[in-house]
Amino acid sequence: MMEQVVLTPLGQNCLQALLKVWLDFDLALSKVAIVKRLEQGRLSLEDYQKLLLNLRQQVIEGSRWISRSASSFDRDYSDIRSTVIHHAQEEHRDYQLLETDYVAAGGEQSVIESTKKNIGSEALHGFLMYRASQPNPVDLIGAMWIIEGRVTKWQ
Repeated sequence: MMEQVVLTPLGQNCLQALLKVWLDFDLALSKVAIVKRLEQGRLSLEDYQKLLLNLRQQVIEGSRWISRSASSFDRDYSDIRSTVIHHAQEEHRDYQLLETDYVAAGGEQSVIESTKKNIGSEALHGFLMYRASQPNPVDLIGAMWIIEGRVTKWQ
């Protein structure tokens, strides 16, 4: 039997604010041309290859900031630290799946391996590594959920 959670007014306000941020983000993301084509089933092979090229670096860096955030939780958050460590372990080689897909879509392994991070990936990674280095970066659990949630929606 599931335990019913009762939120305080502050908790309700926080949850509503987070939901609004998520919905605004999802709406803004759905207006990006490549995402729009993806959601409409009109993604070209070239679009897919570009997506994989840009996504690969984010995935590589993702396991780094997730691992860093795990190491920043103190023992009062050991249950969260364990969960984040497990997630980092699951993620750390996901870039290889993107490489395999890229080659299967007609791309060359050497191209995907040598493609540099785009400026957006650089900025995102810099910010996330900074936050991950702070004590008990609980807010990054939200970042993991948003990033993973959006990817899951595409599959």
